[in-house]
Amino acid sequence: MTTTRRRRDRPSGGRPPAGPDPVRLARAVVVTWLEIEAGRRPLEQLAPLLAPVIARRIAASVRDNRRRGVVTWGPGADTVVACHGQSLDEGSCDAVVVVRTGRRIAAVAVRLERHRGAWRVVELARPEDGYDAVRTASLPDAPPTAALSEAAV
Repeated sequence: MTTTRRRRDRPSGGRPPAGPDPVRLARAVVVTWLEIEAGRRPLEQLAPLLAPVIARRIAASVRDNRRRGVVTWGPGADTVVACHGQSLDEGSCDAVVVVRTGRRIAAVAVRLERHRGAWRVVELARPEDGYDAVRTASLPDAPPTAALSEAAV
């Protein structure tokens, strides 16, 4: 009798578990992120879905903005104008979420990757933020300093 071992994060058949639609998840993550920046939610509500480098980036941004008294997004309802996404393969998805708050409109880039059977946000940025790409499984050719440039954050 032979015994086979299955990976815990994959059902038989070798496919990742179904889980939520990554584009819908990207939309929800962006709205939650904007609420965190506006001071309406704590970062702890979003942190389990974020790669550690992204959680540190958001925490530092929120801390700096509060210290300087800067409100990045005003009070009021955040409206998702559009959300477009594309799965690159079974383990990653890129999405762009266009958001309007009051008179301001911004595009937010989101990259999700499978991590231990669940979607995890490995990139979350507006173009004006100017962050380098973070090296990830689906983006291994990112600049070598990308992940290290935020290590002290």
